[in-house]
Amino acid sequence: MRVTLDLDEEIFIVPDKYFTNVDKMNELIEKNGGNKLGYTEYIKKSALKAIEKAENGSKGIFRKSDVTTKKK
Repeated sequence: MRVTLDLDEEIFIVPDKYFTNVDKMNELIEKNGGNKLGYTEYIKKSALKAIEKAENGSKGIFRKSDVTTKKK
């Protein structure tokens, strides 16, 4: 799932089905005895992982033109 960070507006732009997708993940998490993710918590965890990759010299920041789109 792709999320856009707008640095000018300081907002995340999520796909239209973002909340539905997180709800579906939470159903599986709860079913298996875990703690549900909040909508912002899911983005925060993923963003922190990407930042950590970038800081450790791994690829964590890409230009849009460098990222290929998977076709279904």
